[in-house]
Amino acid sequence: MLLGQENNSKMDTGSLVGFIIVMALTMGYFWYTAPSQEEMEAARIAQAEQVAAEEAARELERKTAEEEALIANVIDSVVADSNTVDIPAVVLKRYGDFAYGAIQPYAKENTLTTLENDTLRIVVSSKGGMPVEVELKGYTTYDKTPLYLAKDGNADFNMTFTTVDGRQYDTRDLYFEPMLIEEEGAKVLSMRAHTSADDYLEYRYTLRDGEYMMGFDVASHGLGDILKNAQKPIIDWSLKAFHTEKGLKYENNYTNLTFAKGANCKVDDLAMAGSDDDTLEDLTWFAFKQPFFSTILVTGSQNKATVTSRDIYEEDSLFTKAFTANVQLPAQNGDFNIPMQLYFGPNAFHTLDSYGSNLDEILPLGWAIFRWINRWVIIPMFDLLYHHWELSMWLVILIMTVVMKGVLTFFTYSSYKSQAKMRLLKPEMQAINEKFKDADPAKKQQEIMNLYSQAGVNPLAGCLPALLQMPILIAMYRFFPAAIELRGESFLWAEDLSAYDSILDLPFSIPGFGSNVSLFALLMAITMFLSVRTSSGDMNQQTQPGMPNMKFILYLMPVMMIFWFNTAASGLSYYYALFSLISIVQMWAVRKFLVSDEKVLATLEANRAKAKTKGPSKWQRKMDEMMKEAQAEQNRRARRMK
Repeated sequence: MLLGQENNSKMDTGSLVGFIIVMALTMGYFWYTAPSQEEMEAARIAQAEQVAAEEAARELERKTAEEEALIANVIDSVVADSNTVDIPAVVLKRYGDFAYGAIQPYAKENTLTTLENDTLRIVVSSKGGMPVEVELKGYTTYDKTPLYLAKDGNADFNMTFTTVDGRQYDTRDLYFEPMLIEEEGAKVLSMRAHTSADDYLEYRYTLRDGEYMMGFDVASHGLGDILKNAQKPIIDWSLKAFHTEKGLKYENNYTNLTFAKGANCKVDDLAMAGSDDDTLEDLTWFAFKQPFFSTILVTGSQNKATVTSRDIYEEDSLFTKAFTANVQLPAQNGDFNIPMQLYFGPNAFHTLDSYGSNLDEILPLGWAIFRWINRWVIIPMFDLLYHHWELSMWLVILIMTVVMKGVLTFFTYSSYKSQAKMRLLKPEMQAINEKFKDADPAKKQQEIMNLYSQAGVNPLAGCLPALLQMPILIAMYRFFPAAIELRGESFLWAEDLSAYDSILDLPFSIPGFGSNVSLFALLMAITMFLSVRTSSGDMNQQTQPGMPNMKFILYLMPVMMIFWFNTAASGLSYYYALFSLISIVQMWAVRKFLVSDEKVLATLEANRAKAKTKGPSKWQRKMDEMMKEAQAEQNRRARRMK
């Protein structure tokens, strides 16, 4: 026997056994997981049904295309023959009561009619009778091309109604005869879908000079015997909002569907990010709102409706969001007469406010007190500086910031004075902490409160002024991104104060930061850091175990703000940079001329002397009572535990 032959035989036998075991397990697994005969038959039937459904769909599509081509040829021949009286059966089958309109000359080709004034150019199609192009004159996109709210099929409008024979009609399939009428100070476009020479369904548009809002009346004439009574016509409107501003994601954050409900037109909206929808019982108007422009339908009544919004900017960079609105109009008997209004225009506060119905609330100026401050303080000041005095935008922002900081000077003074008092008491507080470090925390807190009371210091006094400033600061933060007047205004290196500025375009994108470097955002962060450093130098912070270091958080804020503001409007970053810079100057002036350590120390000593003669204050007595009650409760708990 050769050396190693026995071992090799054993190894071959072991390998063979292992292979057989693996094969057996594999075959067992396939046998166990194999579908049953019933499951295989069900899968075969499902596959056959899917194939049949696909073939049926293709066949239906083919037949539909052939039918449409046949109808088009018939209509062409009928229109060409002016002596034809009878309507071909194929056209009657397709268009029913409205077949008369389908064989008129305006139906042979898609007739386009332009309705315009000095602010709008609207192109209305004879197929469907609705605008297929809406251009805002005087405005362009961020890349200087004409600004359209509707164009190239991004919008679809349809009205659904029913006739007495139960047939449902979609107006997008009907042909409308255009009639342009000149009136004094207005142009009227009548779009009529005929059932006969004298009977028709009408869309009537009335556009006045200088206006963005136009009348939109839906009425029928001579159709009382055709239309079903007590029906509720349905309006379906969908629109994909064009990308018109610099910074697609930032633009999308300010694009949303806004609506009003109830007799008081209470305004609400769908979420600005992601997808959202809502069902309403009393909708009065809805707006497909973009950052600076809106498409609005004012129904003139309270209606049941479903509205949806969906982000699509990552799917197609030509658009930001896809909107839909399904509105059930009031019940109609006989002929329709539904007056409504259409708005295609800018999100300008005074323009929207002039039309009433709380349309101005589509501007995101904040809620409650923030909106009140914007409406009655900030906007009037802005109007005076920009519209009446016609100052440059950079100067307007500068003056508004100076004025607002001037108004807040008292709060800055009070806050710094309180911080100075706390700083001068810091050695005594450290002594108390050291003295009572092993004592009951309640006792230590009581001693600290006694110190505050004798010195006449309120530990919350430094926080209160900051809180009182917040409504004004938030109102200003809301105002600048919503002000359409900033759009297209340049300053220094920023070409558009309503969009981000960029001194460097990166070849890659940083998550949360973007692919640009905004100099105004950097300046804002630097001045904010210096402002925090200046104002936090007097902070009397006792860092406790497990508690965050407030100074670190304050220093971290400017870094975080760079990420938040790098793709934000440069006008907003410019405002914050000015605000922080003026805060630094204010703090220096307060320290230099208004508050000195000697004066503050003298005030503290005077308060102590007064406290010795008067005894504990009412606030101190109340605090003592609370401390005693807390101590008594703690003692009771300790006895129960024993």
